[in-house]
Amino acid sequence: MNKIDPKRLAEELQKAKFKGKPASEVLKELRQEADANAVQPKKENALADAGTARANDGTPVQQGFLGKAKSFTEAMVSRGLNDKKASPETISLRVLSCHGNPDKNLPPCPKRMDSNKFANSHYCGACGCGDKQLTQLTPFENGGKMVEYTKLHYPKVTCPLEMPGFTNYKSNAESAKTANDRKQFIEFNESVDYIKSKSNP
Repeated sequence: MNKIDPKRLAEELQKAKFKGKPASEVLKELRQEADANAVQPKKENALADAGTARANDGTPVQQGFLGKAKSFTEAMVSRGLNDKKASPETISLRVLSCHGNPDKNLPPCPKRMDSNKFANSHYCGACGCGDKQLTQLTPFENGGKMVEYTKLHYPKVTCPLEMPGFTNYKSNAESAKTANDRKQFIEFNESVDYIKSKSNP
């Protein structure tokens, strides 16, 4: 049973006295309200988890502030001061995961969004990082110069759907919660062992 605010209880009892409402009824209503309010922080705490919270359908939800800060810090540290990059094989897997391959009838990820800030570029709409320079998934022009280093080049970077090539990759067999047809297609064309070796070397 959750605690009722004594000040609120006194106020409601005073109102009930003038309305002829029983004190027991007031107490019951306030207890129900306190219990209902106690549920909400748990939902918020779940969103603050570092990337493991799930929606009712099993789809990973957007990371909370702490989760995003942790992922961003790890990615930036892995990049370092000299723009370290993941291996070409790892980047190729990430390109498949995000952009698909029209030659193999693999569509882009449904969470991929068109950038409103950078022409012909895209960003992830599932991770919650938004449309920013550091979150672009494709090379883009900025101030008359092409920026070739994208989010897919970081040695360490995670994906909300745990797709191939990303540091937190999990196969369809390992995680039914993030299993999807696109992941299965990539795993069919590239062995899971190969993907694991290139996703988190």
